[in-house]
Amino acid sequence: NYLPKSTIEFECGLHEKIQKDIVLNSSTGKMIIYSIKLFGDSNFGTTIDLVKIEGKENVSVPVTFNAQTSLPADGKILFQNHPRRYVLVQYYFHDHLLRIK
Repeated sequence: NYLPKSTIEFECGLHEKIQKDIVLNSSTGKMIIYSIKLFGDSNFGTTIDLVKIEGKENVSVPVTFNAQTSLPADGKILFQNHPRRYVLVQYYFHDHLLRIK
C-alpha cells in the first residue's frame, strides 16, 4: 500500500475546464519511463499515457478537470514504472472546493 506523494485540488465553476501540471524528475542519471493511469471520476483526464524522463531532467504531466457536475469529485493518477515494477509515484486528486459561479 502506497501513500500519496501529494494532493492536488482543482477549484472551478460548473462547465469550466482547468489544467494543472505534475512535475516529475529523475534524481539519478538514469532514464525512467512511466505508464500513466487515471482512476476515479471521469472528469479528470490527461493527454498522455507514457512519460520518459531523461536523467536529472524534469517533465511536466498535464492533468485536466472538466467540471460536468457541481458535486465533489475524486481521482487518482498512478505512475507505473514501465515495463517492470508497479507504482513508484502516486498522486491523489481531490476536488472538494468546486463552486458554481
